[in-house]
Formats: sequence, structure tokens, C-alpha cells
Amino acid sequence: MVCASEARGGGRVFFTRIVFEHNHKLNPTPSMTKHMRVHKVEDPSVMNLVDTMLASQVPHPNVMRVLRSVAGGVENLHLTERDVQNRRAAHVREELMDDIPKLLAFFRECKANNPQFFYEFQLDDKNVVKNVFWSHASQQGDYADYSSVVTFDMMYRTNQYSMPLAMFVGFNNKLQNVVFGQALLRDERADTFEWLFKQFRACMGGTDPIVIFTDQDSSIEKAINLVFEKTYHRYCRWHVTNKFRNELNQFNTQHPGLSETLTSVINHPLRPIEFEQAWAAMLDKYEVHESKVLMKLYDERNMWVGAYFKEIF
Repeated sequence: MVCASEARGGGRVFFTRIVFEHNHKLNPTPSMTKHMRVHKVEDPSVMNLVDTMLASQVPHPNVMRVLRSVAGGVENLHLTERDVQNRRAAHVREELMDDIPKLLAFFRECKANNPQFFYEFQLDDKNVVKNVFWSHASQQGDYADYSSVVTFDMMYRTNQYSMPLAMFVGFNNKLQNVVFGQALLRDERADTFEWLFKQFRACMGGTDPIVIFTDQDSSIEKAINLVFEKTYHRYCRWHVTNKFRNELNQFNTQHPGLSETLTSVINHPLRPIEFEQAWAAMLDKYEVHESKVLMKLYDERNMWVGAYFKEIF
């Protein structure tokens, strides 16, 4: 250690004395050296243990607890909590850099194991993957058996990229949900949906569903008309009524029993004329003829009330 005493004058610093003797111990403890970058000791076996725990999503406090136990105490541990956090962040960055190649490599492996596995991706103008669709052989088998009715759902988004997760869902002869295919999309434009529906149609051997249910997105509707020419398009009842959930809850507070009556009117009539009669009776009973919400629901009844398209199935 070189020590010097200083003298200041005229804005300058002058060294008046230099001491070459060390003034501290040369063998600092591990608890001290772990904070010095040049003295950090990264035992390969310990680092492999850290990587294994990080890959297994072990919580950070548990990782540190295991490391302290392996080292025989915190004073013998050559890693700080910041070191482990930095290593975890480096792994995340590494995963983000090649996640799409890994996904496509996984799809190629699935295709090699089962030639019926279907996947397709779309590139943007920078030659970067923006949309991906895939379907397992078992999902295609379900579609061959239960393709009459398909629900196209865009409610879900992935946590990491906030990308819409598109799901093609139907139901089997036991009224259990079955998934026919899925896609990750970068946006919700009409041309994106057109590309997706074409891939779905090609995957399913060109067989169109009889009915497809969606929300009221105009871009989806435009793409359906371009791709599924023989398919009836209808609105998902949940999406239609969910838009007015707050207003309907207020109605039910003001008019007890209205919610149950509305549900009965929607579900029970078998023919349009029965629905019309039940709807009129509901308006009379609760005196809600001027409700704008109920007017909007009624105006679109052909697209979402089952009585108007039961003959299609």
C-alpha cells in the first residue's frame, strides 16, 4: 500500500511524503473479498448449482439459503446477493435474445416426431417473426370430429410480451371444451387475422366450421368474411353482455329480479317468436322500455341470441 501525505497550495496538490509499508492485513476474509471484483472466487460447482436453481425458478431467498449452507456460513460465501441477482438477470437476457429460435426449434422437433404437427409463422418487413400459429395432431383430430362450432377467443395475453394469445376452441359430445389450435399475434389488425384464419383453414384440411363465435371486433369480422365464406359468424354472448355489465348490475339493483329474467329470456326460447314475446313481457314487467342498454342488446339479437340461429346447428 502506498500512502502519501498531501500539501495543497495555489490550487495544486504536492506530495511531501510517501510510505511504502502496508497499513492493513493482506489476507482479508471471504466476507470482505466477495465485495472486491478482482478477488471474487467463482467455483464452477457452486455456479452450476446456482444456475440449476435459477433455471428451476427457485425463489431468491431460498437460493441464498442453500448457498450459505453449502459454504458453511455467510462468512465463507464468496457470492453476494447482488451477484446472484445479476446472474439471474443475465439468464433472462439470454433467454430473450433467442426465444423465437428456441420456439421454432421446438416446433421442428415436434414436426419430426409427428409429421401431422402443424406450425406456421409470419415475418414482418424486417424479416422478424411477428405471428405464430400451431396445432397438435390430437387437436386436429378433435376438429375433425367437432368442427361444427368454433369459438375464437382473444381474451388472453402472455405475461412477458403482452402479446394476444388467440385460441380456437370448440366442445365435444360431452360438452367439454376442446382446443383446435392457438397462435401468438403481435397485433390485432384485419390482415393479421386473415393470415391466421388461412393457416387454421389449411391446417384443418380446408374444412370450414359451420359457426364461428367471436367478440364484436370489426377486424375479426372482416377477416372471417374473406376466409370462411361458408361459415356463419355470430357474437359470443358473454362478450356482448359483459360490455354492459355495470349497467345491468345497476338495473338489477333498481329492479330486483331483472337479471334472472333476462337470463331466462336469452336461454329458454326455442324460436324467434317466443323470444320476442318473452322480451316484450320482460319490458312490461319491469317498465324498462326506455333502457338504451336493452335497446342495444335487442337491436343485435340476431347475432347473439340462440333462438335466432339454432336451426344452423
